[in-house]
Amino acid sequence: MQTSKPEEMVLAILGNLGTDTPEKAVSQILASLKATVTNDLALGRFLRQLEVLSKLRNIQNEVIKQIEAMSIVYDLETDIRYLQGKQKGAEEALTSGLIRGMQAGRQEGLQEGLQAGRQEAKKEDVRGLLRTGLLSIDQIATALSVSSEFVLNVQAGMETIN
Repeated sequence: MQTSKPEEMVLAILGNLGTDTPEKAVSQILASLKATVTNDLALGRFLRQLEVLSKLRNIQNEVIKQIEAMSIVYDLETDIRYLQGKQKGAEEALTSGLIRGMQAGRQEGLQEGLQAGRQEAKKEDVRGLLRTGLLSIDQIATALSVSSEFVLNVQAGMETIN
């Protein structure tokens, strides 16, 4: 590498590699960057730039592999892109959870409403048959597929209203 400017070193990934393999070119660029840039924060920035540009050459996996093998310590969890991605993931998870919760609540409410409606319809049927006075408690229970206790409870409710 013929430059001492880290910016140019990073851009070298887009140049003609000549007879060098992508692995060798990446290795040379990384070694030059490490030797030239002494500030860890600045080095991290150049490495991220190299990684992004390497995607244009379809060698991002190689760059990532070699960066991970380097003996530098770069705290990814303080990286702004990492933090942005983490925030976006948390927001998406919250939104997805809220939507699923609302759907489940709506479904549960619908089921409860249907159940209550069926229960009220059965009570009304029991009241109608009780008013006729033609059937016994057990006959009403059998005819409507309810328990005798259910019929007695409905009857008790009718007596408190009257």
